[in-house]
Amino acid sequence: MYSRALDVLQHLQREDEEHVELWYLYTCAYYHDSEESKEDNWKNARECAEMCLRLYDRMEWDDDELKASCEDILKKIQESGIVSDKDDNVEDEEGDEGDWEDSDGDVEMEEAG
Repeated sequence: MYSRALDVLQHLQREDEEHVELWYLYTCAYYHDSEESKEDNWKNARECAEMCLRLYDRMEWDDDELKASCEDILKKIQESGIVSDKDDNVEDEEGDEGDWEDSDGDVEMEEAG
């Protein structure tokens, strides 16, 4: 059921990817979909909820129930400890600040000054 909903949303996204309700519906579809991995779906739901709320603020959207529901879903995902892949990558990059690869692929440490 949710895979069909996601197909419809992807079609709508091609028409207007900056629509608050589109991203809210993506959030709900991923959050409630039990056909796939919960962790993967909740990572996607989190990213969609964050996009929804960014657009909500930027476009000065006026639907308090939508915003409250989206924030509630986002809060539940955050409390679960599931982080988006984007957050994983940021943490990995922050942990590797002193490393760099030279042209032959070897990792070298920066000199401490």
